[in-house]
Amino acid sequence: MSHFVKLRRDTTEANRKRISNADDFALKVVGRLELIEAERGKRFTSLGERVDTLNNHPVHSMTTRRGKQWTKTSMRRTLERARNPNNLGPLWKFME
Repeated sequence: MSHFVKLRRDTTEANRKRISNADDFALKVVGRLELIEAERGKRFTSLGERVDTLNNHPVHSMTTRRGKQWTKTSMRRTLERARNPNNLGPLWKFME
């Protein structure tokens, strides 16, 4: 009978990079929204308005990082990440 050993790989650096990429994308989205607000001369008033704009704007449309359409939930999470970058989560302390 054969026994398999699970290799423990150090994924710390990969996790740091993934978090950094997500933070960068969130800031890019916020920058795009601010640009659209400046062009329109008025601020967004709801998540739905932001979502509709990024999904349908003739010039500034933008998909999520995975190439999907925006939803209110994905927009809310992205805006939260932009406000609180490097949010490593509660398990991060165990990885160092």
